[in-house]
Amino acid sequence: MSKSPARNRWKLAQDYQLANQLQKKSILAGTDLKSFYLARYSCTMALFGMVSKFKEITNTSKILEVGSGPHGVSFYYPQGIKVALDPLAVFYRQEFAFIQDKANVSLVQGRGENLPFPAKSFDVVVSDNVLDHTANPQKVLSEIYAVLKDDGLLLFTVNVHHWFYRVSCAVFRFLFTLKIVLNFPNFKTHTFFFTPAKINRLIRRNGFKILSSEIPIHTALNKLFAAVQIFFKPFRHVLSTFVCSKQMDEKQSPH
Repeated sequence: MSKSPARNRWKLAQDYQLANQLQKKSILAGTDLKSFYLARYSCTMALFGMVSKFKEITNTSKILEVGSGPHGVSFYYPQGIKVALDPLAVFYRQEFAFIQDKANVSLVQGRGENLPFPAKSFDVVVSDNVLDHTANPQKVLSEIYAVLKDDGLLLFTVNVHHWFYRVSCAVFRFLFTLKIVLNFPNFKTHTFFFTPAKINRLIRRNGFKILSSEIPIHTALNKLFAAVQIFFKPFRHVLSTFVCSKQMDEKQSPH
């Protein structure tokens, strides 16, 4: 039985990501890993610093990283009981043991659309530049909502684009269903492109409240400002970090 177009589209993105990671491995083999570790550590601490403004993370805090890749941010964070999930976890364990051996992280192979964990079992869920590479971002957020404790926090980064990318991505996806694959790496690896308004709606629709973001989309005026900012730079993107809590109003909750 043939897979659905959405699943095939995701598989194309996965294959492209895999090729990129293997290229990265060959580059890392000839570099000073100490400098690499320091850079990743610095990035990780900056990300988790945004969470610490709203919630204390201790050595007993349970942290899940969705879409960890071979060396996600959970590999470098010194606190918490950490679990890293990725569709290619077994493969990455074989290829990137020289990095993963240094991390105190439990590895799980799986997809964000079907998280194999009990409900309300994590204090923090982190996903770094992953959501726009998934087959179903809404399902991923819904699954994260389910495994996050009521007082837990979601920390994620995602690229936010001009509407041009969303339209172009839709065209690419349509042509892909016709078995026409255009050789544009950015569209091969990204299954979705989010505008400020789109990511804002997606977050709230899945039961989350935005506590902090690097693009100001909390108010109508700020949301318009962010949209205009990207509109005049249509071939650039903004990598924004979001810290979200659960919406406990049942009318707004997806569950």
